[in-house]
Amino acid sequence: MSNLQILGVDVLDVIISFVDGVPDLISLALTCQWFAAIVIPNHTEYRTIVVHRLHPGLVSHLADRRDLARNIRSIQIGRQLSDFATLERVPARIRDITVTDAGRYEDNGAIQMAFVRALKNMEFLQDFQWAFAWPKIPLPHLVGVFDTLRKCVHLRSLSLVAGVSLGPINGGFSQSPNDDSGWETFPVWQVSGLQKLSLTGSIWGREKYGKEIQEWLLRSPDLEHLALHFPTDNIELPDLRFPLLSTVVLRGSSPAAAQPDEPILRFLAAHPTVTNLTWYPRKDETRFLPGSLPNIANLTTDADAALALLVDGDPRLRPIERLYGFQINASSLDLLRTVNRDHLRCISVRYDTLDSLKELARIFPGITTLGVSNMRLDGLGEWEYPWEEYIDALTHFRNVHLIRDPGLWRNLQALEQRVMHSPIRDLLERCPSLERIQYNRLDLTNSENVLSEVVFSHANGSVSWVEREYINEG
Repeated sequence: MSNLQILGVDVLDVIISFVDGVPDLISLALTCQWFAAIVIPNHTEYRTIVVHRLHPGLVSHLADRRDLARNIRSIQIGRQLSDFATLERVPARIRDITVTDAGRYEDNGAIQMAFVRALKNMEFLQDFQWAFAWPKIPLPHLVGVFDTLRKCVHLRSLSLVAGVSLGPINGGFSQSPNDDSGWETFPVWQVSGLQKLSLTGSIWGREKYGKEIQEWLLRSPDLEHLALHFPTDNIELPDLRFPLLSTVVLRGSSPAAAQPDEPILRFLAAHPTVTNLTWYPRKDETRFLPGSLPNIANLTTDADAALALLVDGDPRLRPIERLYGFQINASSLDLLRTVNRDHLRCISVRYDTLDSLKELARIFPGITTLGVSNMRLDGLGEWEYPWEEYIDALTHFRNVHLIRDPGLWRNLQALEQRVMHSPIRDLLERCPSLERIQYNRLDLTNSENVLSEVVFSHANGSVSWVEREYINEG
């Protein structure tokens, strides 16, 4: 240790800045107090920054402290990028500043310039996620941000949630969200060498951006994760090849072309490496090309597309681990036998009878996460079953940890208190691994999407639970 101490704190601080993972930093800090003083908090608290909006205090701090900003590996800016219950994550030394900071980044030119300086200080930045709006954010500032990202040699992951429009880049400020002059030289198109790219916003789907996005994607041949949350009619997807591609997310709708899903189907067939797919086809009938997606493990789609994939004639058992958007009945249950029963752990289904739900549990005893719909209790859903029979069907999933159901808990709450405990006790006794029940609801007062969660705990032979709610900030 004394040999390392000879190097001095400043030199060691630079060396430690090359360590990416926080667990590795913690292990280093635990070796001795001397290392702990160097690592904590200047490295551990600066590897990842998560904020719902750019606080002027945070921006100024990172612009002024290059020695700390260079330690950042990932920065996420914007509520639209947050999941339920995602908390802001900022260094403790400026936490009080960001909480009380009343300034608005969008209206402050000096802060916008400081953000570009801060971004330039993030020498080892690997992941940049930003939700921005035009014309609230002046285009000269956007150009500065993306020009800096273009020069960021370590950047591997880019997620952009664009607002209304990209505007002119000639130094002017367009008040019109439809003014797209200068789009062809926008510096974001020059960002290259990415492993993950996620684009959200209808502006990316405009026909005139097609060539730029096509060439942009080709600049990242080692892409592993591609998420396009807009209509992709303007992109020649079949012409793209990514040998390492494992995750594909395609969302967006537009007036249907002659065969709007055909390019996507060809793209998927050309990428057998894909293991994770989220895609909702626009056509009622989807026909995957033979042999498509042989390694698919996580599939989120509609019922017709899921069925179409399972009937493509591939004799191999599919290693699907997560399947969302499946409708189960006698015929579809037969198709599910083409899925490896030892792999499937999470499934979201619509069902026609409780017997089909029980049969699903028999075919896949290892299911740990179960999403169910089409139950009708007290006027919810399309089918009606006594709650005793429905609870009995759920208890066939002996290894389930999480149940997502839009009406189960609310209808149990509608029962008398003394009656309510009986089905809950029966469910937990026969599903001893059950930890949570979740459902979404819309708060009409604030027009907010709320995730409600019931968390169970077992102690001294009795069961208790707490109810929590999270606002979707996205």
